[in-house]
Amino acid sequence: MFKNPILLLSLSLTGGIALWGIADTAGLAEFSSTVVGTMFNSRGWFIMLTACLLVYLCIWLAFSKYGSIRLGKDDDRPEFSTVSWLTMLFAAGMGVGLLYFGSAEPLFHYKSFLPNMSQPDAAQNALFATNFHWGFHAWAIYATVGLIIAYFSFRKGTPNLISAPIRHVFGDRGWPKWVG
Repeated sequence: MFKNPILLLSLSLTGGIALWGIADTAGLAEFSSTVVGTMFNSRGWFIMLTACLLVYLCIWLAFSKYGSIRLGKDDDRPEFSTVSWLTMLFAAGMGVGLLYFGSAEPLFHYKSFLPNMSQPDAAQNALFATNFHWGFHAWAIYATVGLIIAYFSFRKGTPNLISAPIRHVFGDRGWPKWVG
């Protein structure tokens, strides 16, 4: 454990933020709110554009010649049927979130939009924001990351880590090691 500098750094950062939250809850809340507000006000367009581009990327990958690449060895066959796989994916990834936030998120957005617009517009925008969080855009983000990790893991033999594709493509020395 003590030979892993990334683990020690992440534990230190997490512990420091936790201590800050315990010692000065209001200060941490204000700082976090300011940072998130600044990010969404200055870079919200980038988040929307990236999510939309990932939807188009997934559609293109599905219907292009790359859509037939097997995520596994050439002679591997899936352990589960497509219906079983989709059921597990939905239950694990979305089931809990939809049960927990299914009604809370649209109501939260509605209440947030209400001071700035009429009730029908606030309701429409609240449902739009919720759909963005749980619809095709969210699935495209999950699918893109999952496909990258799965391709490198099952076709190239790398570990199931988010850093593995970066290290495989760019090497394991210098900046790829730290970015990964």
